[in-house]
Amino acid sequence: MKRSEKLLLSVFAILFLAIVGGGLLTIGVQNYQGMQAENDRLKDRLSGMAATIAQSADWQRKSDWVDQPMPKFASHEDGVLAFVPDRSDGGGEGRRQDRHA
Repeated sequence: MKRSEKLLLSVFAILFLAIVGGGLLTIGVQNYQGMQAENDRLKDRLSGMAATIAQSADWQRKSDWVDQPMPKFASHEDGVLAFVPDRSDGGGEGRRQDRHA
């Protein structure tokens, strides 16, 4: 092989390695940046989940309050009288008379 052929082959080999290596490097950098962006999104999602778990005790307390049994009265008037303040004795507490006892 002549010296000029060796030189030309070396130049083409270097050019080929530069093009292929640069393409592989570009793909690698893009994948790395994509993973970094995904990690940031996952961190945000995880912090949101942690905040939701932290609030779960409050929501459970609210749910327990809703599930508490309601007092039952014989009539609508009995229910109203149980919670309306009795103004005849001057006290602020409601009358709790059991009319059906």
